[in-house]
Amino acid sequence: MTTFAVGEEAEAELVAAGDWYHANARPGVAQRFREAIERAFSELSEAPDAFPVVEEWHGVTLRRVLLRGFPYQIVYGHLEGVLWVFAVAHLHRRPDYWRARLPAR
Repeated sequence: MTTFAVGEEAEAELVAAGDWYHANARPGVAQRFREAIERAFSELSEAPDAFPVVEEWHGVTLRRVLLRGFPYQIVYGHLEGVLWVFAVAHLHRRPDYWRARLPAR
């Protein structure tokens, strides 16, 4: 299993999405969202190179995991020995906005 870290902004996106599903969706949807997130984190930590490449960024391969049943992607990459989650991004809002938060290299 690979060590990974969730960036502060990605964590805030994750919490906001979970809160939205809890407040606005049918009963049980928020729980299914949490389970989809947990499954995606488990899959990416066990086989980080198994998911599609989004782009190469200063020698870092950025990949994404799509959440099953939800319009979200988790964008991540290996950075200094750690698997960093840069974004938990909604697929239908401001595409690629998360690129601005990638650290300068």
